[in-house]
Amino acid sequence: MPEGSEVDEASLSQAIRDFVSADRDFFGLAGDDLLGPSARRIDGNWLLAFRQGAGGLPVRGANLRFLVSPESAILLIAGYLWRDAPALSADLPGEDEARIEALEEYDVGEVLDLERQLVCAVSSIQKSLPIIRINQV
Repeated sequence: MPEGSEVDEASLSQAIRDFVSADRDFFGLAGDDLLGPSARRIDGNWLLAFRQGAGGLPVRGANLRFLVSPESAILLIAGYLWRDAPALSADLPGEDEARIEALEEYDVGEVLDLERQLVCAVSSIQKSLPIIRINQV
């Protein structure tokens, strides 16, 4: 973050997206692939949690979390990502069609909520990236 700039959720979110994009080879995604964040303060620090997206869909279970000091120093990066997740090009069923299919296929009484998600179904560990990287202040 530039010196003297105010630290808030929006500015930190953009700085993190820029950081991820600058190190795309490491993360396996660009900052624009991050959905969210959910942000909160913990002992004066910021915790920003992003979901990974691919083609606008959230990737099930994939996330990236940053703990950032009040001075904008990254204290911790943790998460689990699907490196180079594909963006779906196929047409997905509409909400009504998906609800009917779920009721028929899984024999559930009612479908209360639907969320489209991309599920990592590859067996190669090289496509996933558990991350724990600590930068000490």
